[in-house]
Amino acid sequence: TILDLSSAVVGGVVTTKQIAELPLNGRSFMQLATLQPGVSVSRSTERDFGGGFGGTQVSIAGARPEQTGYLMDGTNIADIGDKAPSSVAGVLLGVDTVQEFSVQTHGYSAEFGRAAGGVISAVTKSGTNMFRGSVFEFHRNSKFDEKNYFDEGNEPPRFLRNQFGGTLGGPIVKNKLFFFSSYEGLDEELGTTRFARVPNADAHRGFLPDGSGGLRFVGVHPTLQPYLDVLYPLPNGRDFGDGTAELIHAPTEPTTQHFYVGKLDWNPDQKNSFLARFSSDTSENQRWEEHPDFTDVTTTETRYATAQWQRVFSSGVLNQL
Repeated sequence: TILDLSSAVVGGVVTTKQIAELPLNGRSFMQLATLQPGVSVSRSTERDFGGGFGGTQVSIAGARPEQTGYLMDGTNIADIGDKAPSSVAGVLLGVDTVQEFSVQTHGYSAEFGRAAGGVISAVTKSGTNMFRGSVFEFHRNSKFDEKNYFDEGNEPPRFLRNQFGGTLGGPIVKNKLFFFSSYEGLDEELGTTRFARVPNADAHRGFLPDGSGGLRFVGVHPTLQPYLDVLYPLPNGRDFGDGTAELIHAPTEPTTQHFYVGKLDWNPDQKNSFLARFSSDTSENQRWEEHPDFTDVTTTETRYATAQWQRVFSSGVLNQL
C-alpha cells in the first residue's frame, strides 16, 4: 500500500513485472486489482448481463461494483452497467498491452469523477527508439484434467482453450514519433455437464403413472408426436416415477475473442506531447440451455478511441486535454 504524504490518497500500483509474471486464469489483468487492500471480488454480480458476463467484478472499500471507476489512458472504459469491462468470455484481455495500473481506494482527488468506491486506472505501453516485440501462446486441454463427481463417462467434458497473439513497438521518427500495436485472440471450447427433467420413455409412448404403481394409457396425438420427440429427448438418467426422468448431457460451448490495440506517441518538442490510441474487443459465445438443442448466441463489440495533448506552460503549470 502506498501513502502519499502530500494528500489523503491511499492505493497501490500493479507493476509491469507483476502483470507479466503472476499467473492469471484467462489472462485477465483485472484480477490483479484484488492484490490491493480493500479490494474484493463481488461474487453476486459476476453473471449479471450488464456486469461483464462473468468477468471479475470488484468492490472497493465496501462500495457496489458499479461505483468503481475504470480508466485506460484517462478514458472511461466501464461497461454499459458501469461495471468492470469484460466480454462474453468473462475476461479483460491486454496483459501484454498494459504498462501498469493503479488502484486508488480512498481519498483520491477531484480529477477522478464518476466513482464513489475506488478508481482503477491503466496505462498502455508505448513504442521506444528500439524495435521490440513478443509472441505468445497459452494452451489448456481437458486431457490433463480429472472428471468431477457429476460428469458422465470416464473423462471430463471437452475443454480446449488457446490464447495467442503478440506485440510490436518501435520508432517511426527517432526521438519524435513512436508506434505500439498488439493483438490477442482467444479460442475456447468448454463442455459443462447439465441436467434437465424431461418426459420418460413411457410418456413418449402415451403411458403415465396411475398412482398405484402401474401405468395408464392416455395416448399422444400423432400430430404432436414428432414435436414431443424433438422438444424432449429421451432421458438417460434416473427415473423420478412421475412420468419424468433425468437427462444428462455435456454440450460444448464455443467462445471466440479478438483484442486489438494501436497507439501513436508524438513528441514534437520539450513542451508538447500527443498520443492517439484505438482499441477493439469483439467476442462471441454460443451457450446451451438445459435443453440439448436450444442455444443462445451472445456477442459483444467494444471500441475505444482516445486522443491526448499534454503541454507544459511553465515549471508549475501543466495542461492535459
